[in-house]
Amino acid sequence: MVDATDRYRVHEASLNYTGPKRLGSFLMPRAMVDWILKTDHKGKKVSHERLLEIAWKVDDNGTHLTARIVEPESGSAFSYELDALKGNFPPVERLYPEPSGDGESFIPVYALNPSFVGDLALMLNHGEPVRVHAPREAKLPILFEATSARALIQQNMLLR
Repeated sequence: MVDATDRYRVHEASLNYTGPKRLGSFLMPRAMVDWILKTDHKGKKVSHERLLEIAWKVDDNGTHLTARIVEPESGSAFSYELDALKGNFPPVERLYPEPSGDGESFIPVYALNPSFVGDLALMLNHGEPVRVHAPREAKLPILFEATSARALIQQNMLLR
């Protein structure tokens, strides 16, 4: 499981990992995450998958990270090294609420296309907050409203 945060949002993802298991925990600097995202998307469309390798070494001076992006077809690799962040941060799992089953912990569940929501950022002034007005009926669109713009996004049907 990989967690990432920038203090305003938290993302958690499960990765498909096939290598030898090596347990550890560290805080990766934002600069390294930015480098990984930028390097992995070099050269418009990639016809094959690139491999991401994260290695870490712990010594008396802290934890040292190395990120490598490898192109399996050509064997070429790009790498970046940084020290892990130091600090006392709460576990991310604690931030995700658990549904209590009483129906009051969460508002109704809505399904939206993430790229539609991401496109909202193109309409807004940088950092402008957005108010979200979700209808009680799943058939109706959700209204996103800011000072400079507004948008309606139709909900996707939830199939189980």
